[in-house]
Amino acid sequence: MLRCLGAETNSSVNKSVDYLVIGTPVSRSWLYTSHGCKIEKVLLIKREGCDIKIITELTLLKYKR
Repeated sequence: MLRCLGAETNSSVNKSVDYLVIGTPVSRSWLYTSHGCKIEKVLLIKREGCDIKIITELTLLKYKR
């Protein structure tokens, strides 16, 4: 969907990322998955001054229209 709207997508997180789209964590072990590691990395990058926004899939779908 994002690519169809002209966005570039990437499976990794770095300082050039503008948004991290996350699903809803369904268990306490989410932090130990690759998704949790990406969130943790984005939070570290944000502390360095980068303005990466973290949004949920549900929020993204609200603005799809």
